Amino acid sequence: MTTLYKFKTLSVKEPWASLIFKCGKDVENRSWYTPYRGPLLIHASKSVDLEKDKWSITNCYQRNWFDLKTRLSLNGVQELPSLITDLDINPGHILGLVWLKDCIKNSHSPWAFDGNYHWLLSNPIPFNCSYPLRGQLGLFDSIIPLEPSVAEKLSKYKY
Repeated sequence: MTTLYKFKTLSVKEPWASLIFKCGKDVENRSWYTPYRGPLLIHASKSVDLEKDKWSITNCYQRNWFDLKTRLSLNGVQELPSLITDLDINPGHILGLVWLKDCIKNSHSPWAFDGNYHWLLSNPIPFNCSYPLRGQLGLFDSIIPLEPSVAEKLSKYKY
């Protein structure tokens, strides 16, 4: 029997959503503060950041990825994929669960951009299956079934 769980959810544009689970992105940059702390589903919004055509590796999207990769590499983030298409992004789906630890303005993470609130993320749990979902602005509630292994990991955290 599948158990349904209700979580706060945040829509994040790709490739940023996938970077949380595949490249150790530990900060989500937002213009607004949240008092919420605890488990947070990451939803990959249907819109893709950096360029409209996410499938062409010769377009501005890929050039911007190289620029971002260089910036992050200079700040100590290593082992990023050479091509953005290697992330296997999945817009319009919930990708996994993270823990929102805090919301501050002065994170020293290489993923933190000046002038934003830095949502500090930890314990990313990527889902083996993705859940299609229509995104929303701000934090919103979603109800999803959890794989038993994810539910077990989640039970270890206090919130």
